[in-house]
Amino acid sequence: MSRQVGTASLRGWREQAIRRMTRSRDATLRFLAGVPEADLLRPRTQGRWSVKDVLAHIAAWEEEAIRRFALFTVICLALAATVLLGVTSLYNALTFLIGVGGTDAEHNAVDFAVPALLVAAVFGAHLWLLLRDQRRTRPLESAAAPADPLVELLEGVRAGRVPVTDAAARLRLGP
Repeated sequence: MSRQVGTASLRGWREQAIRRMTRSRDATLRFLAGVPEADLLRPRTQGRWSVKDVLAHIAAWEEEAIRRFALFTVICLALAATVLLGVTSLYNALTFLIGVGGTDAEHNAVDFAVPALLVAAVFGAHLWLLLRDQRRTRPLESAAAPADPLVELLEGVRAGRVPVTDAAARLRLGP
């Protein structure tokens, strides 16, 4: 029963995250529909990025987030499988050692230990990949870059803090 609740809550969280990402993307596309192409291509930020450049940057980070989410999902599933198989193997080994298990308890302990070790290796490999990615991107995320008004405006639209019409008006006014 608790497994179904956990699965349902994970599915609900995932569906909610997908809905938020979809709403965010829809808001961005609505915002961009009212912006002339020349304004999208004109460099406007401190780093000389255009709106198009900023959007490409945001899209690249969205792809990175999806990749990390997939890694995290594999890690969670591998961890759950490792614990389940490990506990089953340990139970069979203990019942064999204290002599209360059936005649095949020793065999069952080994049968569950091998998959548990393999799944633990998958868990370790994916966790290493996720942590490596975190270490590589942390310096970029923590660098104190000056606030860019265009990036803040687009992020405000994506987060729903700035109405699309207000953002379009500010964009038309220029830097």
